[in-house]
Amino acid sequence: MDNSDGHRQNDGVAVAACVKAFDFAVLTAEDVICRDNSAPGLWFDGSGWRNATVTRGLYQNLTAPAIFFELGKGGASTDATIINCDDGFLLDADDITITGAAIFGCPWPVRIRPGPRAGRVRGVQASITNSYVEFTATSQYGMARTWANNGARSFVSDFNTFAGLDPSWDVFRWGDLSGGPVQSLNFAQWQAEGFDVNTVLV
Repeated sequence: MDNSDGHRQNDGVAVAACVKAFDFAVLTAEDVICRDNSAPGLWFDGSGWRNATVTRGLYQNLTAPAIFFELGKGGASTDATIINCDDGFLLDADDITITGAAIFGCPWPVRIRPGPRAGRVRGVQASITNSYVEFTATSQYGMARTWANNGARSFVSDFNTFAGLDPSWDVFRWGDLSGGPVQSLNFAQWQAEGFDVNTVLV
């Protein structure tokens, strides 16, 4: 879907996202194109969804996340191209795997946002590898917030290419998993936490 007229389709009906799916068992999204929208490109919602596969696709000029994995479990994104969106990926779900992404001009290329949900203690488990991420001095990458016993249970970021990154910039965000404050880290500090030790800067 190309929502080039903003957050409404041609029939004038407001949409929550270019594509939004709720509590499904298996879903595959291929070659989605979403541009110039004020809502997410792809939004997987509901604690019951499982097994979302996103292949390729172009997400551009969104004042929202390009791809939003929320609450469910078992998402995979391969070879997405994301340009000038508020978030590249917004992660609030379990077992999310991102590979081959190309992310340009996003204030939050990857944002982990575990939220306080009733009965929810699992946190977020996700990985991003073999991806190209463009940074500026005001970029933010990593954890947006933590909650007691509900942080990022496991996060892997490695074997990526980071473009335009000055290693002295404190653009990486991380906090302890018991709900302590989120800290801003430079690249060396981020690597000391075990992230992106095999990532290349260009």
